[in-house]
Amino acid sequence: MLAEFNFALYESAKDRRLRTCEETDLRDKDLPMTAPVERIRNIAIVAHVDHGKTTLVDKLLRQSGTFDERAAAVERVMDSNDLEKERGITILAKNTAVTWNDYAINIVDTPGHADFGGEVERILGMVDGVVLLVDSAEGPMPQTKFVTGKALALGLKPIVVVNKIDRADARPQEVLDEVFDLFASLDANDEQLDFPSLWASGRDGYASEDENAREGDLQPLFKLIVDHVPPPGLDTDGPFAFLATLLDRDNFMGRVLTGRVQQGRIKVNDPIHALDRDGKVIEVGRATKLMSFDGLERVPVESAQAGDIIAMAGLEKATVANTIADPSVKEAIAAQPFFVLGMAAALVATKTAIITGLGMAVKLPWRSALALGLLLSQGGEFGFVLLAFSTSLHVIPDEIAAVASLVVALSMMATPLLMIAFERFVSPRVGRKAGHERDEDTIEEEGPVIIAGMGRFGQIVHRLLVMDGYKPIVLDNSAEHIDGLRKFGIQVYYGNALRPGLLEAAGIARAKLLVVCTDNRERAVELVQHVKQRYPHVHVIARAASREHVYQLRAAGADSAVREMFGSSLEAATQSLEVLGETRERAEKKAKAFAHHDEESLRQLFEVWDSEIDVFDNEAYIERARSRVVSLAELMAEDVGEPDPEDERDPLS
Repeated sequence: MLAEFNFALYESAKDRRLRTCEETDLRDKDLPMTAPVERIRNIAIVAHVDHGKTTLVDKLLRQSGTFDERAAAVERVMDSNDLEKERGITILAKNTAVTWNDYAINIVDTPGHADFGGEVERILGMVDGVVLLVDSAEGPMPQTKFVTGKALALGLKPIVVVNKIDRADARPQEVLDEVFDLFASLDANDEQLDFPSLWASGRDGYASEDENAREGDLQPLFKLIVDHVPPPGLDTDGPFAFLATLLDRDNFMGRVLTGRVQQGRIKVNDPIHALDRDGKVIEVGRATKLMSFDGLERVPVESAQAGDIIAMAGLEKATVANTIADPSVKEAIAAQPFFVLGMAAALVATKTAIITGLGMAVKLPWRSALALGLLLSQGGEFGFVLLAFSTSLHVIPDEIAAVASLVVALSMMATPLLMIAFERFVSPRVGRKAGHERDEDTIEEEGPVIIAGMGRFGQIVHRLLVMDGYKPIVLDNSAEHIDGLRKFGIQVYYGNALRPGLLEAAGIARAKLLVVCTDNRERAVELVQHVKQRYPHVHVIARAASREHVYQLRAAGADSAVREMFGSSLEAATQSLEVLGETRERAEKKAKAFAHHDEESLRQLFEVWDSEIDVFDNEAYIERARSRVVSLAELMAEDVGEPDPEDERDPLS
């Protein structure tokens, strides 16, 4: 099928070129020229993976008349690579072009997956506008942020197309607001924030300014591209210069370089040379073939000028990021640095995250762990050794090794700068705000009660005990929270309750009661276990987040585990019964009976609970829980008894 389609596409393109030559009497004369620069529009279509870029390009090609009926029978024709067809995603950036009302619109379909982000970065440097495609249900996604950030950084003014408007779960206005918020978070300027937008369905081939439109064509999108995207503002009179951004190979033409002409003009067989980043001549030759894009085909042209996106043959050594220019040009065009800079940033960020995580795993304060991560984030000198060894064995090409070496060098340069910035700007603010480097307070008093954690739960416990004449020793590890509580005259000591020295200073050996009120489930279990092992005489009451957390705390040795939401939920249920016609006395009686039997249920279920098995996979737990639910109504009826005949219900119904 694929072979048949390729043959049909080839025949279609050949027939189209023959017809063009016959009509213009060019079959045996000069090849056609490219469009005037003022009628050229160069755009990239970017979006998150599977948001419909390639499908939209298909429809643009069809509605512009680029495809005939044979080509139009195949979906996602831009995904020509075998792997792309297999996975259903775009991997390589590709060029195509359409003609609309005498305007030549060069379109680049770009990968949406983060794994191929390098393709996106290179291609944005040769376009003048961007069509940002966003799914009407999913909204902006991580890759949307990536490609949009690159486009905005280059000063491009996107056109936003909210795609798949016909989805049942579409939320177009919310998605458009999310796009605006995304632009704002990426420091878009006022012009970029004032972006035009359309509602579309790429699959059905329509775009409209009306959110409720469900039919039509893509003419509004064509018009918006022509009106919003500027023509290439480049020098057509200077010496020819061309920056290669894509690399391909043809069995007949050899190496083919694709990119945008940055300045000047060029004709077939003009002398050219290739320059590396430093301006060194790496190859001399002639432009044996110039090709523009007509739909999916590379069409030979006689000449090209600044602003044209073309493919060129004639050189065998030149590669991506090389400058192809007239021999009079001695300075290379600066390739977009975002790819190399992005790779260096990714290296630093990845190593910092891994090392910081390892530091925190061994109980380092996160500020110290972060400082260690930044210190060791660079690539290191051994990277140069590995790259040199790899190139000597021809494991990786010299071009890749050169880029990788630059990435390593940039990471080494960035590390001391990051450390200086961290110590000067981040560390003082973080230290004041979060107090991670604050020394633990000296505790000079003891009491029969110690409270660990002074959030909302701990504050209620503390207030009641104080009102009854007790003075608990309160510990908390949030310096900011402690400073706030002290303004209200509440004495709270800063420190980690899991550290034995702090508990001993608080008098845990002579205390009667420890109330664990922290909202960290794992730390609560660890603290209970530590105290009950070393100070078994201390009665421990712990805050529990759920029924399973109750089991974990009791397994750790807690004398009592109080579910944080149970009391308030029970009161809400009591009030609900009152609203539905029960007397307050009887509602409270039912609530008390429920609480009693629920606690008994917890005790019985704890007997079959297994920390190694999820409760949903614990057959014994499930069986006992179901039997308790069946018997609960009967038990409560026995406890509560029949209502007084004088108590008449007035249910809301």
